[in-house]
Amino acid sequence: MPDKNKSVTLMELLIVLVIFSLIIVGITSINVFSRHHVVSSDRRTRLQNEISFCFEHITKQGLRAIGNERIYGANSAVSIAANTSLSFFVDSNPDGKKDSSDTWVSYTFNPSTYRLTFCANCGSSPTCACSAANTEVLSDKIVAFNPTKVANFAQGNHVEVVITARWDPSQPSATATSENPEMNMRAAIDLPSISTR
Repeated sequence: MPDKNKSVTLMELLIVLVIFSLIIVGITSINVFSRHHVVSSDRRTRLQNEISFCFEHITKQGLRAIGNERIYGANSAVSIAANTSLSFFVDSNPDGKKDSSDTWVSYTFNPSTYRLTFCANCGSSPTCACSAANTEVLSDKIVAFNPTKVANFAQGNHVEVVITARWDPSQPSATATSENPEMNMRAAIDLPSISTR
């Protein structure tokens, strides 16, 4: 009677080991790939939310802005200083009239700290000198802040603001990758209570 002893040969064991290793490597690479894209997508979403919050904040103050630059002169209601600040003369008591209680509010971008800050009371000057205790940091990931005043009959009175943010703003723009995404967004902030014509 023939010997019916069954055993696994070394060759079969090696084949099983190779197939099992390929399956593990495939699962691991899919896991690493998906985690990489989830992290990248999360960072881009957070940057987009941060810039959107800045735009909403600026829009809210722009809606409160009041003045007539034809009568009181240029920069008497909206003041922009060299891509580092944007100031609005706002109606403190929403009565729609310019009076002594109205004040300037200012958004200031500091390129060395990558911060966009808001000062709610700059007094009677559009160039705000708020202390750190009186400012609100809206974002600390901003790498560029470019407001532009637009006043023409076809487009209406508004301020166009371009904000660029990077996940790690201390890194140069050449390093903007999926690990360090960069977002560039533009918004038009309407100024319904300001006349420039």
